[in-house]
Amino acid sequence: MKPIPIRNFLRYLGAAGGLSMACLSAQAADMRGTLLPPLSQGAPSSMSMAVEDSGLYLRGDLGYSFNRASDIYYSPANTAGESTLSRSLKNSGLVAVGIGYQINPMLRGDITLEQRGRSEFRYLDRVENPGSPANYYLNDVRGKLGLRVAMVNAYANLGTWQRFTPFLGLGVGVAATSVRDVFNKGVGPGNNHPDAKGIGTNIDSTSLAYAVHAGVSYAVARNWSVELGYRYLGLNTVRGGTMNCYNAGTATYVACGYRTMVKNFGAHDLKFGLRYLFADPAPAPMYPQPGYMMQAPLSVKG
Repeated sequence: MKPIPIRNFLRYLGAAGGLSMACLSAQAADMRGTLLPPLSQGAPSSMSMAVEDSGLYLRGDLGYSFNRASDIYYSPANTAGESTLSRSLKNSGLVAVGIGYQINPMLRGDITLEQRGRSEFRYLDRVENPGSPANYYLNDVRGKLGLRVAMVNAYANLGTWQRFTPFLGLGVGVAATSVRDVFNKGVGPGNNHPDAKGIGTNIDSTSLAYAVHAGVSYAVARNWSVELGYRYLGLNTVRGGTMNCYNAGTATYVACGYRTMVKNFGAHDLKFGLRYLFADPAPAPMYPQPGYMMQAPLSVKG
């Protein structure tokens, strides 16, 4: 094979190089001003809610209580002919504060202290005279029941949808009960003493308390949640103080051995609450900005 002269080889190499540079220059010219696709940003995630965090929280509640009792009566009964005509227990308001800990998105617990407004109770007894049915009289008994309640509560969150988190809970604690201003007035044709009356001694006592919770919370911000809840609160029987009956002969009050009983107190509570969670603020999201790549045309020097 005949060797290629050096000057011919250099001539071919220069022609090939010039052709390559011309192709690169044309391609760069086509890309001039082309917008590169922006980096993927994705849809902004929803604000991280308090329910997703863990930590200490404070709470406050206002509520209204629909109070109930299975019975209100004298113990022991005055006579064998005594029967209850009516009984009532008025509703009351409540205010509570508490401190708790959110363990994870599903579980939390708290300790609460609450003050409930005094609830008036009343019961009306009819006492028969077996020897003279028309000769009966009525005992009209009235008083006030106050409660302070300390509870330990545990809650299970059922999931979060659009910042709403339904929950269920249980609680156990102690109630400090106060029975005040008990007054008894005897009226009717069988009342041998028109001024017959009795006054109950004021008494404070304690009772086991239990609760069942249900409700929903709404995360208004990462640290703040509002809550609308229902609670059933149950107590043991609440005992009033010993009655002192009026003695018309001596115009004095003497102990007569009776006391008022509020049996199986229960309350259906509707509560509105506010919770503040001590969690670090969520960092501000950072989104990459779209960019342009400008490429100057390449030139080929001859």
